[in-house]
Amino acid sequence: MKIYSLGFGQNDGREWELNDPRSVEYGEMAFDRFCSGTRYHKLTGLFVPVIRVGEPLDLSFTTYAAPVLSKKAADAFAHCCPGVVDLHEAVVDGSEEPHFVANFFHLVDCLDWRRSNAVVYPGSEGSPKKRLMSVLPLVIRKTALTNDLSAFRVCDWSGVLLVTEVVKEYLTASVLTGMSFSLIQQK
Repeated sequence: MKIYSLGFGQNDGREWELNDPRSVEYGEMAFDRFCSGTRYHKLTGLFVPVIRVGEPLDLSFTTYAAPVLSKKAADAFAHCCPGVVDLHEAVVDGSEEPHFVANFFHLVDCLDWRRSNAVVYPGSEGSPKKRLMSVLPLVIRKTALTNDLSAFRVCDWSGVLLVTEVVKEYLTASVLTGMSFSLIQQK
């Protein structure tokens, strides 16, 4: 099974840059709220501040990796990733189009610590729950993958969203802006 990281595919300075989602009711939210694997009841009153005004994309990632989807992208993900993504409607500053903050809550313990080059936040090195800053290259253990996967995050590093080849092909055929895919090493 081929696995791809889903990344920000357009970065020429013309696209918008989004800050992390906020709640009308609660204000600023925890930076990892949409990357931690925790499911939430339907959140209402979400808005996403724009850091840099620019061209809207079908997929954008906020400062701390929360995916923000256009209606077209939300429909595509709901179709090809049933049961692993919650979509929370959100207002993006300056946009009249509907958008959704996507919470991909399926976490898979698949990071190959020996083959990946993981950089942890200072102070968490000896902790059983290390906080990762980056993992380049990311290598995953294929023995940890099951055939029912579609889209998921890595348990120890929620900053990356991984998709199967089937999902990649569906999203590519949907002609969505803002997406790029990189094949992930598996050992």
